[in-house]
Amino acid sequence: MENFIAKKFWSRVEKVSNYECCNYKGPYDDKGYGKFYNGHTYIRSHRIAYELYYGPIPNNIDVCHTCDNPPCCNPIHLFLGTARENFYDSVSKGRSKWVKLDMIIAREIRMRVRHTTMKKLALEFGVSSGTISKIVHHKIWKENITTSIK
Repeated sequence: MENFIAKKFWSRVEKVSNYECCNYKGPYDDKGYGKFYNGHTYIRSHRIAYELYYGPIPNNIDVCHTCDNPPCCNPIHLFLGTARENFYDSVSKGRSKWVKLDMIIAREIRMRVRHTTMKKLALEFGVSSGTISKIVHHKIWKENITTSIK
């Protein structure tokens, strides 16, 4: 049965070369990852590719892409990592929609809002006006503000 699943799976993967992305040609989920039905449940195609090529994936481990291409099933583009490592990989590559700002940028936004609009700052930093408002009003990226009198 396992050989049948492997044959069925690889028949749905576009083979270009050993080094390029090999995209899954079957159905996709809402995040652009291929989904393969193994006879019991749907599994993301890159996870199947990893298991067929390298072996079992440990519990609570993600299969990550070096190519950042969700439908890619090329085993040499895949590596294992924790959810945290996968998250930081996406942040380091500028792909994360969750972490675009840091405390230094938040301080800059708070200083510059006096001289421009929140809408202009939102466009400049690639976030919503609501995010800028939350930064300006210390709802997010809070700092411990201490004043010392000498």
